[in-house]
Amino acid sequence: ARGVADGAAGPGHPSDPGLAAAAEACGAQAVGTLISLDRILARAADKAAFAGVADAVDMETFSIFAAAGRLQVPAVAVRAISDEAGEDLPLDFNRALAADGQLRYARLAGQILGRPHRLGRLVRFGRRSARAADALGDFLDRYVQRLAAAPAAVAAAETMAG
Repeated sequence: ARGVADGAAGPGHPSDPGLAAAAEACGAQAVGTLISLDRILARAADKAAFAGVADAVDMETFSIFAAAGRLQVPAVAVRAISDEAGEDLPLDFNRALAADGQLRYARLAGQILGRPHRLGRLVRFGRRSARAADALGDFLDRYVQRLAAAPAAVAAAETMAG
């Protein structure tokens, strides 16, 4: 994401341009704004409500950017997406979140028991989430290697110029 904003309309934070360019060079798809909310958008209709203001939505990134800004640490938002904007999630994960933001598996199990026909969709969602996590891990391997090589490239260019 080129920038991150708070869904409560707080001020946004831009991604570091150099880190974002390196992410794109490693295969990341650039998007404009990622908005962080205090809830999971489980229904396609809820996701559509944010389509005009956000390219992606999550719950964590704004807090991370705010902390990075306070510490004057450059940041970039790179996310792997496991659900599409036009689809409902198989369960209402908000009902399974505790006050501390942790997922309560017993609450998920209760939803599954109440709607066993959604189990297949949940398994497919789990597989897509695993593929997204694998893809993010592969990307991060390339990205970290690129960032680690960058200081050497800069030093070599300075040596050649000087």
